Amino acid sequence: RSHIISQLVMSRDMPGEQRKRSNYSSDVALLCAWGMTEEVANCLSKSITHYFENGVQKKRAGVKRKARNKKEQKLSDQVLDIDVSLGILGHLLQGSNPLSVTARESLLSSDRSYSAITSALGSTQRYIDQELASREKLDNDKIRNFGLAIECYGRLLIHKEASQNEGNVPL
Repeated sequence: RSHIISQLVMSRDMPGEQRKRSNYSSDVALLCAWGMTEEVANCLSKSITHYFENGVQKKRAGVKRKARNKKEQKLSDQVLDIDVSLGILGHLLQGSNPLSVTARESLLSSDRSYSAITSALGSTQRYIDQELASREKLDNDKIRNFGLAIECYGRLLIHKEASQNEGNVPL
């Protein structure tokens, strides 16, 4: 467990392109399988909220905090990069890999987990409205992240509806 959490935390130090291409969804799926679904959901929601509340993603120079020992490191206390957070969530919500399906079902069946992620993704609309109202030019990464967050939000709602209606989603 601590190795996977360390890998997720160290993803912040990767170059941008490498971070965007990295796929940690199978690692996160293992954490969910090990009973850490709420910690995963809290970490993802905290990371998404942190990015959108702070507007532009800032480099975290000098903010690297290392735990004194690996047992102290809690996933729910970590703030992951937005590329990693939305990448994980996107893969879990659209993947057909059995690990992704299991993790997705775990996230959907836990009221706390579902609520945390839904709240973070649902508040994205408010941040989009603020950005558009500011009339500042939006960079491509910000537009991409807004789009990915909205896509994840839609997929999450559709999966929840499908899970409650035995796979029959009303159109």
